[in-house]
Amino acid sequence: MNSWILQGSPDQFDINEYLTIADVIYWSVPYQKHVNQMKIGDQVFIWRSKGKSKNSYGVIAYGVIIFEPINRNLISEKIQLYDNLWKGDYEEKSETKIGIRILNLRLSVESGMITSDDFFNDEILKNSQIIKSRTGTVFHLSETEFNRIMEYWNELNPHNSKIENDEYHASEGNISIRRHLIRERNKTLRNHAISKFLNKNGSIYCEICGFNFEKTYGILGKGFIEVHHYEPLAKKKGNSKSKFSDLKLLCANCHRMVHQGNPIENYLKLENAFKANFYSE
Repeated sequence: MNSWILQGSPDQFDINEYLTIADVIYWSVPYQKHVNQMKIGDQVFIWRSKGKSKNSYGVIAYGVIIFEPINRNLISEKIQLYDNLWKGDYEEKSETKIGIRILNLRLSVESGMITSDDFFNDEILKNSQIIKSRTGTVFHLSETEFNRIMEYWNELNPHNSKIENDEYHASEGNISIRRHLIRERNKTLRNHAISKFLNKNGSIYCEICGFNFEKTYGILGKGFIEVHHYEPLAKKKGNSKSKFSDLKLLCANCHRMVHQGNPIENYLKLENAFKANFYSE
């Protein structure tokens, strides 16, 4: 398996919006040598370049390739390309794209992104292609570089202290207009809840029935899970606060069943039923 850093410019494309609204993204691969090397299962980091803004730049997302390079004309759901997010006269670098499932998103220093300063100050990462070359959209990582970045992402990142506390919370529930009125779900909180669960349990599975998407569906199921608010947001007013302890990881079936009536009562009933069945076997 190979690993990669994919760089996007916020001046050319609204990368923050893309990563926020899409769990699966498509990324241009302009060079054939990379097309030949990229395979399903390769792990990738998304690097937001500096651009003209004063925002910090560096690694803001982590994911895995689930669709090998394909011409954009063969992608059945064109809406997933989000062409409307291109700015001005800019356009994609290549017709060839890979599909990536985003497993974790950190758009700010406060949420735990790995900044360019972290790279410049690290003896290994300061010599990586993304630092030496700076221009380009696709950069191959050596095994040593990938492992080092993953250490920062999981453990060493000095910006992570603010998000490890069990009482970390984020504002949710604001009514916004995006294509239609929806009740917002804070994706940063969702991703941190999944990461915290993964670090604690070693894998991602349904907290009621134990179903593991990756074990059943392989790489397509890697990192896939639905997040359930134990206390429904619909019952909260205005700008409410949610914490890690408010969120439960559920498979699609259990999530639907929980919402067949009173979500809190159903969650407890299903949880107790599966526990009873487990201990009776």
